[in-house]
Amino acid sequence: MKQGGVSAWNIAPLFKGLGLASMVIVFFCNTYYIMVLVWALYFLLHSFSSPLPWASCGHPWNTPNCTQDFRLACHNRSATSPPASPADIHSSPLPAAQTLFNGSCPDTEGMRSPVVEFWE
Repeated sequence: MKQGGVSAWNIAPLFKGLGLASMVIVFFCNTYYIMVLVWALYFLLHSFSSPLPWASCGHPWNTPNCTQDFRLACHNRSATSPPASPADIHSSPLPAAQTLFNGSCPDTEGMRSPVVEFWE
């Protein structure tokens, strides 16, 4: 009595297609699982290359908004020296000067890291 999943449901004709349907579902699940493993292996092998492909801009997948180092892009040369007193920080009439001294980077809206561009 060797019967597979397709012919095991001959006992109840109502469930005749259940064995075939289960085999189709298993096929699609296995295909999906194999693709996940292949992508993991693909990126694992890419991580052993030197230099890393996502470490710099200038690749075909990068956009014009690619910025390699946000610290250099956000560097404010006018606020490199510390203020003489804490009152100097709050006495500036321009709110932009306070945000630039604060270390924030107001123009980073369009900037993207090469890592983000590679993985998306």
